[in-house]
Amino acid sequence: MFNYQKKLYVLLVFIFLVFNLTFSLGAEKTAEPSAVPILMYHIIGKPSGSWPELYVQPEVFLKQLDWLKANGYHTVSLKDVYDYWYENKPLPSKPIVLTFDDGNISAYNIVLPALKERGMRATFFIITGSFQKPTAVKPEMVKQLYAAGMEIGSHTVNHLDLTKISRKQLAYELKQSKLTLEKLLNAPVEFFCYPSGRVNTQVEQEVRKYYLGAVTTRYGKASKSQNPYLWKRIRINGSDGLAGFITKIRGN
Repeated sequence: MFNYQKKLYVLLVFIFLVFNLTFSLGAEKTAEPSAVPILMYHIIGKPSGSWPELYVQPEVFLKQLDWLKANGYHTVSLKDVYDYWYENKPLPSKPIVLTFDDGNISAYNIVLPALKERGMRATFFIITGSFQKPTAVKPEMVKQLYAAGMEIGSHTVNHLDLTKISRKQLAYELKQSKLTLEKLLNAPVEFFCYPSGRVNTQVEQEVRKYYLGAVTTRYGKASKSQNPYLWKRIRINGSDGLAGFITKIRGN
């Protein structure tokens, strides 16, 4: 009798362990990200001018990329996130989007080589009226970014406050920048970034005519529950360093 009870006990323990292991693996396999961090960068370089927080030192930036890779994050595009939420397409585990506003030349000189070396991707929002500026990427550089697997988005023609211009000028800023980039890349440009995060109902409604979605400067992770034309982002400042960066990613 004692042996029978002992065998029964061992059998029950075995079944319990198998059940829990199966449940855990199944839960891990089906787990889905409820929110996706979209990081907002501007310039990778030594601070200069009146906006030092827009500059992230190159050595710090590289450490941030290495931390993401070491901690299992997978860089994806805004289109990947959109397709996951609205087209039921898959996303890798721990997805994250890296975005770079304004099209500073560091996107080509520093960011692109760093991403390629690590097998990572990013989204670059280009101001098409700034190509002639010495600190901005040139059309051929944008083509090379796209050819390397990067996502290209619109940041208007002239980086104006869209809430303070006429409807005619608003339509021009949104449509012309999209057309210029699409002609350059021979590919659709589907996502938009509001200059300085300035957006109101009129601006949002106009953006809807030309793009699948848009990002703001409102702080936080993006989620399906948000308006896809008002996706939040996490601003990465020059003063964050690696520790501040990690805190922001983890949401603590």
